Formats: sequence, structure tokens, C-alpha cells
Amino acid sequence: MSNSNRELLVLLNQKIKTQKDIDMEVSSLHRILYETERLSYFAPSYEVLDLVKFKIHKKNFIIKQYLKQNSQQPFIFFFNMN
Repeated sequence: MSNSNRELLVLLNQKIKTQKDIDMEVSSLHRILYETERLSYFAPSYEVLDLVKFKIHKKNFIIKQYLKQNSQQPFIFFFNMN
């Protein structure tokens, strides 16, 4: 797990923190986000609305297939069920 290219806005409630503390905080946030952004956690909370084929896909393996395609097809939407 290497540091990814992501932009984080970290608001601290303490005025004085050392750079080491800030780096530790960002590193722990990265670890948390890395674990929660995994496909195995992402797919069950979404469904795919495919308006080209007029279908709604709720199965995890089909959602993973749509995500792995990386093609931006029109009228295919990811809907969060939360």
C-alpha cells in the first residue's frame, strides 16, 4: 500500500502540530480510505442502472464487471442504495 495521489483537506482542532504529527494523521486517513474504497465494499452498496438495455443490476459480480470496464458509456448510472 503506497501513498496514492489523492487530495485531502484535513482540519485540525489544535493550533500547533508538528509536521510528523500531520504526516501520521494523513497516513492513517489514507489507510482507512484504502480499506473502505475496496471493490468488495463498494459493490454491495451500489446498483447499476443500464438504460441502454433497460436493466437494473444488483448482483455484485455484474457491478464489478461494469466498474472494471473503465469505459464511459452513456446512460449507464451507478446508484448508491444508502
